[in-house]
Amino acid sequence: RQRATQTIHRSIVSYPEMKTPTRDLVLSHLRQEKVQLWLPPYHQREGDVDGTKSDALRNLAQLLAEQLSSSSKAPLKVDDVYSILSQLQSHALQKLKKYCVDIKILATQQHFANLSSDDDVFASWGDTVATIKNGNTKKSLIVLRVENISSTLTVDKLASELCCELNATTARVIFKGKHISSSSSGGEGNNLRKIVSSNDGKDEQKKNELLCIVSGHGYVPPAPAAAAAAAAASSSVEGSATDTTARTDKEIIDSIRSSASRIAYNQSGFEITDQNGNLVPMSQTDSISLLTALGLHRIGRSKMEKCRESNNDEGDKRNSLASALVFLLEADAEWQGSSTLDIWKTKVDNYGLLQLDIAWNYLLLGSLENLTDATRRLEIAETVLRKQVHSNFVTLALVNAESNNPIPPLCTIFVRLFLLQGVANKMRNCNDTAAERLTWARVLCQQLRASCPPDRVEILCGAYC
Repeated sequence: RQRATQTIHRSIVSYPEMKTPTRDLVLSHLRQEKVQLWLPPYHQREGDVDGTKSDALRNLAQLLAEQLSSSSKAPLKVDDVYSILSQLQSHALQKLKKYCVDIKILATQQHFANLSSDDDVFASWGDTVATIKNGNTKKSLIVLRVENISSTLTVDKLASELCCELNATTARVIFKGKHISSSSSGGEGNNLRKIVSSNDGKDEQKKNELLCIVSGHGYVPPAPAAAAAAAAASSSVEGSATDTTARTDKEIIDSIRSSASRIAYNQSGFEITDQNGNLVPMSQTDSISLLTALGLHRIGRSKMEKCRESNNDEGDKRNSLASALVFLLEADAEWQGSSTLDIWKTKVDNYGLLQLDIAWNYLLLGSLENLTDATRRLEIAETVLRKQVHSNFVTLALVNAESNNPIPPLCTIFVRLFLLQGVANKMRNCNDTAAERLTWARVLCQQLRASCPPDRVEILCGAYC
């Protein structure tokens, strides 16, 4: 904490507009007294009284003007000192902005019942950690604002302390729509301070936000390194017995990547063709990315299907959904990481279907904080899926449905798209768009029930829904 404070002070000293005798006096005094202008009472968090900041800073300016006048050739004016303090504060806050983050914790009421009322529970995460009131009476979401996030806070530490405090088994951390973990980021990338400060230029105006999905009940402390090594050695000796044990998400993801590599490098050959049977030229690296993306997507959808069919309690269902989201986001990352796959995003329906599943998962989790991302993904899905059919396909299908004429079973996927868009727009208070999309979904769905063979619709539902 002290090192971070010293770093901020040095950055202030180097500010080009602050090299005057008066500023030097003020800076020297602030360093000596360890005054931190970016913290209360000089700077209040959002929601506090605006006047408090001005009064505290004005009082400090008056005090400094009186104390420092003896060290100056001429008496210092309070307004001049106040102006300097305001500049210093603005510059410090600008520096600190990229190290501030809102941590949104999505969990059940049973989890939050274990949360201590002590405000210092997560104090080690940053200079200040405050709970932001969100007005959610069900308490399924708590938002913590961390200012000047600690340089020692890692993904593993954050997840472990959350699980410990909420008596949970897992906590998955998502940043900018991507699941982050010690295994995926590795090394220095596991440091949350570096992760949240890696904002690119176009996102500078947006707040850094982390989504933590907490699931399972019963905290299990991490095993010591020696015990973990012994367990690994024991499991390797058991041989085939390990096949029956539950594997972690990371192990499954690694297994899918390994299998994709074996298939791509298989001497028997591996080729990809388009819908017309034409060979698609693709390097082995891109083939691995495609196979991995398809495999991860399939696992994610399977987990969502099991959750829908399960009679387990809400906690277990949330755990399955959170695990499914990890696989879906990993699949999305594979599509993003390959230049060849980037070209094929709009040429095949797989990428559009993936966006539908991610948006659907957000809604099932009740993750309203990701509503904007869900809406964006639904727009991408519509663009991709419309390019797979004739430009007039949807229009003609709607006209035929309203006229009670038969429509093709392929309309099933658009029923799902319009339904999700309707729900998402309704939650965003875009009522006109929501009504339009929900009407489209209803009209197509009714006609599908009436005019399409049930077996064909069920096949498409299994493939797309």
